[in-house]
Amino acid sequence: MTLHTIIGCMQVGDTPEEIHEGFPTVTLVQINTIIDWYLNNQMVADEHLREYEAEGERIRKEIESQPEYQARREEGADTYVVPDSEPNLLQHACR
Repeated sequence: MTLHTIIGCMQVGDTPEEIHEGFPTVTLVQINTIIDWYLNNQMVADEHLREYEAEGERIRKEIESQPEYQARREEGADTYVVPDSEPNLLQHACR
């Protein structure tokens, strides 16, 4: 569970209780602590989140540029889908 995950859910409107329902291994106290820290350190946290997303994008592009990846993608284009970003992976747990 990452800061990105908790804050991403909060930013789409999930309450701490709803986040806990989606990620029951994280306690409600932990979720509230993370949200409180984020709200009190938003500039620093947002910079961290931007860096996190940029690194993920860099890695995705690096992987997708490899010939082996491109060949495998062409072979299974109908069955293999690469998510664009983590929030898409979280739709089952966040609104």
